[in-house]
Amino acid sequence: SSWYNLDEYTPCQPTCGDSTQQRLVACVEEGTQSDTKQFSAVANKFCLNPMPKMLKVCISAAECPALWGIGSWEKCSVSCNGGLQRRWLGCQKVLPDGNLVNVSDTECADIPRQRSIRVCNSFPCQKPRIKEPVKKFFQLTHSMAINIFTGSHAYVLPATVLTVRCLTRGIDRSSIRWFRNGKPLVPFTDLRVKYSRNSLHRIKVQTLSTPNQSENYTCRCNTIYNNVSRTLESTVVLHLISLIDILRETAHRESYLLGTITSPYANVTDPADKRPRRAYYVNSQWSSCTASTCKRYGRQTRNVSCEIITTNYFEELPVGVCKRGRLKRPEVKRKCRMDCFKWITYEWGKCHPMSCIRDNMSIQRRRIVCYDSMSHSITRRRNCDNLSLPPSLERKCSTPLCRTNWVTATSWKKCHGQCGSYGVQTRSLWCLWEKTGLPAKNNCYNKLRPLVKRTCKMPLCKHGGTNQ
Repeated sequence: SSWYNLDEYTPCQPTCGDSTQQRLVACVEEGTQSDTKQFSAVANKFCLNPMPKMLKVCISAAECPALWGIGSWEKCSVSCNGGLQRRWLGCQKVLPDGNLVNVSDTECADIPRQRSIRVCNSFPCQKPRIKEPVKKFFQLTHSMAINIFTGSHAYVLPATVLTVRCLTRGIDRSSIRWFRNGKPLVPFTDLRVKYSRNSLHRIKVQTLSTPNQSENYTCRCNTIYNNVSRTLESTVVLHLISLIDILRETAHRESYLLGTITSPYANVTDPADKRPRRAYYVNSQWSSCTASTCKRYGRQTRNVSCEIITTNYFEELPVGVCKRGRLKRPEVKRKCRMDCFKWITYEWGKCHPMSCIRDNMSIQRRRIVCYDSMSHSITRRRNCDNLSLPPSLERKCSTPLCRTNWVTATSWKKCHGQCGSYGVQTRSLWCLWEKTGLPAKNNCYNKLRPLVKRTCKMPLCKHGGTNQ
């Protein structure tokens, strides 16, 4: 096999400066089965001799005319409100040896000069602000990663590691400074706080180990807007909670946690982990009516919050989040009227033996009446028929006066059987309350019962007859 030039070098292209000429070279094998020469291409490894050059430089004796050389645009001088961007612009030409050199701008005088300065970032600046996407965060279980934001109240378990974020817009984050309980935090010196070297807008905090304590963390930064300097700050208040706090907060959210709620929801992005979740309107109980006298109208109010509820935590978001999800907000106030009539319950009566239900146990009752707030007097019960009764009007109570005993109701009856032999006598027993003598039904089942049947001797038979 040998190298074969498939074609000649291409001619020099430019009329000035240097350029390259090229040709195609292939490793071929000559055929031997025909009188005419035939070549077939083979892999380069079969050609043992060095490969001929495919490229060569050709140099023209003429110099190329000068042209404007253009550099890349530099970074804009400002990030908004219109700044300037510059780039290098100079007259250059290529020498016969191929080198590019700068020459006097006069040599490019006949060529239109492009601009070296332009306006950039002419859009208006955003007003500097610290975003507060969550109003309240409540931790329900220990979890791996917890993200909370300034501008909120966070209820967290003791000895929890969490990330506190200060979300800014239009602010140089390098100006952010952190404070705890009003005192500045020095980066990398506090054992409970860890800084990210490249992200001053977030810190990692380990909470205290004792419940029912609180502390706050504040991010503070300096801004300039419309040539006016301002200091912005946002604070998160950490409340350390206990199991009792968790049970209280989850009581009226149980249906959401169990997934049995049928209320409409909005699909939103959770600020904590950027995952899609459902947001619901959660209602509190209505307050008492503000009417001061009966038959007068007043108002009742309740809290309606937009919340994301998970098994690990729940978050209260700004109400606008649920509004943007096209959820209809439940009413937060309504008209109400004070009723003139109401049920009044008296104190519980005595634990009386007349109401015994089993040993040492009786029923205690209390009286209920319908009361007219207008006349300040007791009225007919039917005036309160549209009102729900108090939850309990009787209850069990303990008293030693409730004791049961077996009592013989009759004496032994006449002996019954055949004369001259043994017969059977019977009598009746009653289970009675010891104090009142009233029937106690089956309450003597665990007491030793006296005999109700016994044997007896029948008299001798007379004249061979049988005495029944």
